[in-house]
Amino acid sequence: MQALKQSTQIALRIGPFLDQTNGYEAETGLTITQPDVRLSKAGGDFAQKSAAETLTHDEGGWYIVTLSTTDTNTLGMLDLYVHKSGALPVWRHFMVMPANVWDSMYGADYLHVNVAEISEDATAANNLESYCDGSANMPVDATKISGSSTAADNVEANIGNLDAAVSSVGGVSAADIADAVWDEAATGHTDAGKAGAQLWTDIDAILVDTTEIGVAGAGLTEAGGTGDQFTALPEVTADVTKISGDAIAANNCESFFDGTGYAGTNNVIPSVTTVTGNVNGSVGSVTGAVGSVTAGVTLANGAHGGAATVITLQTPITANATQIEGGDATDAINAACDSALSDYDAPTATEMTSAFTEIKGATWSSGTDTLEDIRDATGALDAANTELASAPTTISSTRAMIQWLFSRFNRNYTATETTETIYKEDGSTALSSATLSDDGTTFTRGEHS
Repeated sequence: MQALKQSTQIALRIGPFLDQTNGYEAETGLTITQPDVRLSKAGGDFAQKSAAETLTHDEGGWYIVTLSTTDTNTLGMLDLYVHKSGALPVWRHFMVMPANVWDSMYGADYLHVNVAEISEDATAANNLESYCDGSANMPVDATKISGSSTAADNVEANIGNLDAAVSSVGGVSAADIADAVWDEAATGHTDAGKAGAQLWTDIDAILVDTTEIGVAGAGLTEAGGTGDQFTALPEVTADVTKISGDAIAANNCESFFDGTGYAGTNNVIPSVTTVTGNVNGSVGSVTGAVGSVTAGVTLANGAHGGAATVITLQTPITANATQIEGGDATDAINAACDSALSDYDAPTATEMTSAFTEIKGATWSSGTDTLEDIRDATGALDAANTELASAPTTISSTRAMIQWLFSRFNRNYTATETTETIYKEDGSTALSSATLSDDGTTFTRGEHS
C-alpha cells in the first residue's frame, strides 16, 4: 500500500492492463479517460477522479494517471480501480496521511507530537508544559552546592536577605568608595588603552588650548582685516525692517521690487519717457508707439552681419512718419522690399479659379462671376434642394454630401443579410446601396453607390 501526502497532486502508474481473454498479453492501446478512473475516499462511494485526463501508456500495459489535490484531500484509505473493456480490471489501494506525518516519514521534517501523559499521568504532562513555556518555575530542592551540603544550608538560611538594600560591603560605604576613586594617584592608571590614560590625555590637551587662548582671549587671532574686531565673516542673510530708522521706507522698498506696489502717492517706479543724449550699444526692441525722434540723430546699424549702415535723420520722425532720408537707408529699404516681392509666390489664374470654385460650390467663371456670386452661392444652402440621383463621391459638392446625409438618416432604409439600401423621397426608388458581410468576427459594410 502506497502512502500519499494529503491534498498533494501526484502522478502514479497503474497496471498492468492485460487482455481479458488470455490474461497475459499487455494492452498498450487503451483509451482511458476521466470517467474510467474511479475513486473511493475513506470507504465512501466510488466516483470519477476530479480532473479531465486521457491516460498515457508508459510500457508493458502500465498507464500514468494524475491524482489532483482534490482527489487526495481526505485522510485514510483511497481505493482506485479501472475496468476498461478488452482488459482485466486494475486496482490500487493508498493511505492518505497528514502532510507532517508523510514528510517526517519520507521527507526532512520532524513528526509533531503532543505529549498528553507522562507515565500515564496527564497532570505531569501539564506541569512539564508550564515549566517549559515559562508560565511556572520548576521546583528544585538543592541539597548540595559544589558537593557541600553546608553551602546549600547557608544559602537557604540567608535567602531572605537577598532582597534587602546593600548599604555597605564589609563595613565600606559608598562614600568611602567614591573618595578612594577620586583620591587615587593618576600615575597608576596611565596604561595605553585604559580609561584613566585617556582621561589624563584629554585634560592635558585642554590645558594646552587654554594657555594658547590666554587671559581674556589675548591669544586669539583675528579672522581677517585689522583692528580689534573680526572681519571677512561669511555672508549673512538679513531681513531689513528699517531704512534710516524708517520702517515704512523698508516696506515701500519691498513693494517696489516684489511688484505689488503700495498705497499712496508716488507708489510706482516711474517709466522712462525721455532719453537725452546718446544711447550706446544695441537696442533689442522698442515696444509701443514712438512719439518722435529729434532731427540730427545718427543711427548706426551693423547687427545683421554686413557693414555698418549709418543713417542720419535730416528731419524729425513722428509717430506717423512716411519717409526716412539720408545715408544708405533708402537703398537698404528698397533692397529689402525687392527681395520680399521676389520671394512672394503669387497664385496663378488657374489656382485662383480652382479656389473660388471650391468656395462657391459650383464652377467659377472668371469672365462673369464676382465675389458677390460666392456670397450668393454659399447662401444658396437655404434654397430648395433638387433630389439626388445617386450617392455622392469624394469630389461631389459639400451641398450634395449634406443632402445625402439627410437621406441616410431621414429616408426609408432597409437592410438584409447582404445589402443595405437607402430610398428616395417616394420610399420605393433606391437612391444608393452597399454590401454587408459578417464572418463571425468582423462586420463589414461596403461603400454606397
